[in-house]
Amino acid sequence: MSKLVEIVKRSASPLAPVITKLTPHLPKFGGIQAIVFDIYGTLFISGSGDIGISTANQKEEVLREILAKHFSFTPPADIALTGQLLKLIKEQHLSAQKEGITFPEVEIRDLWATLMSRYSTFSGDQIEELALRYETAINPVWSMPNLSNTLTEIHTRGLKLGIVSNAQFYTPHLFPAFLDKSIEELQFSADLCVYSYEERQAKPGTFLYQKLLKNLSVHNISPENVLYVGNDMRNDVAPAKQLGFKTVLFAGDQRSLRLREEMSLSRADATVTNLSQIIELLA
Repeated sequence: MSKLVEIVKRSASPLAPVITKLTPHLPKFGGIQAIVFDIYGTLFISGSGDIGISTANQKEEVLREILAKHFSFTPPADIALTGQLLKLIKEQHLSAQKEGITFPEVEIRDLWATLMSRYSTFSGDQIEELALRYETAINPVWSMPNLSNTLTEIHTRGLKLGIVSNAQFYTPHLFPAFLDKSIEELQFSADLCVYSYEERQAKPGTFLYQKLLKNLSVHNISPENVLYVGNDMRNDVAPAKQLGFKTVLFAGDQRSLRLREEMSLSRADATVTNLSQIIELLA
């Protein structure tokens, strides 16, 4: 087990989804050849903003505790490291937007390295550990019910598995941490896994979905033969629908369900309240 996976395991505490009031809508889809997922709020419960650490003061305190406990480093008392990190993120977003990228994404390791270089020397491995420890502290996660069984059943039926998600380098480590199997061992197709941090572009833009389309074509799979599953009407359903995918709104946890007032539920082709219901969609 890698150190990063071990950190995720040890920092996690069980979470249960908060039931939503939505009713499942489970039409049958014929000809489906691949199922592609969002990650946070879909495959994994995300406690950010609900039971996570959300205020600036809390985040700063947590970061200083991590630095002291795991890196024996105490930053100057008169600086706000989390504030500086947020500023770096905003600056990079603005720079990318000036270059025409509407929904930019950062590579968080680069920004942590820039920030910490102002005060001390951290190796690349230490930067990764710091970023992960901070993330697991402010955004607790846990696997959704029936995740492992659902993925196994999809693969057993001969369908391709993929991911399109706003993510960072630590996101793929969630799978071995909670399911004891890597993404590859879970039979996700590597070329059908598209992450925002690798592309430096994020949802709700269509760039990640367009790359998925290109890679699907190598497998001779058309978008109408793909189910895309996500918990956010704006970030997941709308752009996937725009490019011709069949869309499934995951409404299994009130914390992460994003209906968006400007969106209509009718824009999703199906609605599930448990991952296991995805199997019921297959004709």
